[in-house]
Amino acid sequence: MIYRSNRGWKGGAPWLFPAVGRNIIGGRPAWKHGENRFPMPIHGFAKDAVWRLARKHRAIQCDWSSDRRSRSYFPFDFTLRIRYSLAARSLRATVRVRASARNREAMPFSLGNHISLRAPFIGGNAAACWIRSPARFERLLTSRGLLSGERRAAGLRRARRVGDLGLSLDRVYGGYPAGGRWFELSDPESFGIRVRQRELAAGRTARASKTDYHFVVYADLGAGFFCPEPWLGMPNSLNRRRGIVSLEPGRTFGWEMRLQFL
Repeated sequence: MIYRSNRGWKGGAPWLFPAVGRNIIGGRPAWKHGENRFPMPIHGFAKDAVWRLARKHRAIQCDWSSDRRSRSYFPFDFTLRIRYSLAARSLRATVRVRASARNREAMPFSLGNHISLRAPFIGGNAAACWIRSPARFERLLTSRGLLSGERRAAGLRRARRVGDLGLSLDRVYGGYPAGGRWFELSDPESFGIRVRQRELAAGRTARASKTDYHFVVYADLGAGFFCPEPWLGMPNSLNRRRGIVSLEPGRTFGWEMRLQFL
């Protein structure tokens, strides 16, 4: 089900932190904090981290903390803890981001996952798969992969064939209602998958703005992959200071990605 290839995009489901998409200054991948400028790879640097792995109460737990390398991109200390657990017809991944009490100010970040699915899941034609989402609009991108400021109706409340949107896709969908932050991909010859995202506020006031939830569809149907990426944030969030969570020293932020099999 997860897309794998030795050519081009290798797929998988890497975590995106502390940035989703591109952050660019003067045409270079970077972001500015105070008077200092730092490099920032596309989707941040968590995707290249070495995680500590453990089994915890019928779940798989992965931990990673800031280090010398991360501080060259991001001048904050933090810990990420991700737990994977199975339930009936679903896979749940919960993320806990903890800002170190040693930080001198609130830590800004965006968060997401680059889940990459093989399309179709079983056989047949990838273009014949169906997609559906309650997103109200699509945010248009520039040639550099940044937001242009324009948008148009998403048109995905009723299921549409993937092939109707084109064989190569890079689209940002937003305007999700509370409780309806999901995106579906269905293979007519097998089954469907719904990817959901939400903040885990645990009764507290939500830190994330409702306008920060997006799904980014990145796909190459010729190569056979489709990525319905849940993003809490948007391109250039660190520079624009929009689409970020500001986490005070010693505080923790929770977020969940869930895959439901339909």
